[in-house]
Amino acid sequence: MQNHITEINRIEDEEYKWVSGNQTNMLNSIVSLNATAATVPDTIDTLLDTLNTTQVTLQTDGVNIIKNESKIFANRILGIADQFVEYVNKTIQQDLGKCKPVHNFYQSVLVNTLCGSVVDSLNGVWFTLGWCLFFMVFGTIFSVKLAKHVRKMDELHEEDHGDSNYGPGKGKVHPI
Repeated sequence: MQNHITEINRIEDEEYKWVSGNQTNMLNSIVSLNATAATVPDTIDTLLDTLNTTQVTLQTDGVNIIKNESKIFANRILGIADQFVEYVNKTIQQDLGKCKPVHNFYQSVLVNTLCGSVVDSLNGVWFTLGWCLFFMVFGTIFSVKLAKHVRKMDELHEEDHGDSNYGPGKGKVHPI
């Protein structure tokens, strides 16, 4: 009997206190959950209203919103390129340009000679070659198609006049 009494006291001291503490924590959690659950329907209604408003906005102004955002993104990307060009110009004018002989050499050799003389001339040559190739392709196609019709006309003309007096070695020139 003494062993049972000792076991009951141990259960009361250790396990009952642990269960009692956890029971209190669970009751507090249930109260907190009830308070949170009371606001869930209102939150869901607000979410549904917001989703409906978003859907209507996307259906009516979605294309404009996407266009505007695309323009903003494109401007941001182009802004990076513009900033780089400004940085290079500023560096050339302020850092490289501080030394006037180096800046003059850069201006005369790279900018004036290379760009002004060599690149502009090559641009003219390539432009001319491009136009020649462009028209040569269409000219070739046109001449091949036209040659077929000219051959047909010659055959018809020979049938009309026969072989009597016309043709090579006959003495008369073929009338056109």
